[in-house]
Amino acid sequence: KIDSKHTHQVESLSSILGQSKRRSHKRQPTRRKKQPGGRIHVDHTGPMEVVSTGGNTFGTLMSDEYSGVKYYTAQKALSSDELVDALEEYDKVVLRGHNPYGHTLRAHCYRFDRGTDMTSKTLQEYCDAPHRRIRLEYSASYTKEQHGTAEAGNDAIERPASAMLIDA
Repeated sequence: KIDSKHTHQVESLSSILGQSKRRSHKRQPTRRKKQPGGRIHVDHTGPMEVVSTGGNTFGTLMSDEYSGVKYYTAQKALSSDELVDALEEYDKVVLRGHNPYGHTLRAHCYRFDRGTDMTSKTLQEYCDAPHRRIRLEYSASYTKEQHGTAEAGNDAIERPASAMLIDA
């Protein structure tokens, strides 16, 4: 039998001992890439209400999953040739521009939604070239959760731009 004046000590001791048996759960996202260029999310935006000075009404956003670097290119149309040009520009400007520790970066994987220009043979041939060998991934249709990095980036670009046009 426990004395009433010691019950508080016993309750606190038991709770401490009970909690000490639990191990902390460290969450490590294993699906995320661990190097720049490991997975690049690509998404289109447009058509814009107002045509740019270059005559562009569409745009493509490329977002690196590891580093969070975003690169936006303006386009006149949504075609596979324009998409390949945008990917080449990204490769030349963003990836080849960085040379950490003497290593040249390259794209290992592109993730697209299932647009018709993103599933074309031209894009497949570009990625399957022997000197590139880039893996293509496609997110499930109508799921922003799987393609959220690029979608959120497009929203971050589109909303302020349209707000500035409305104010002008």
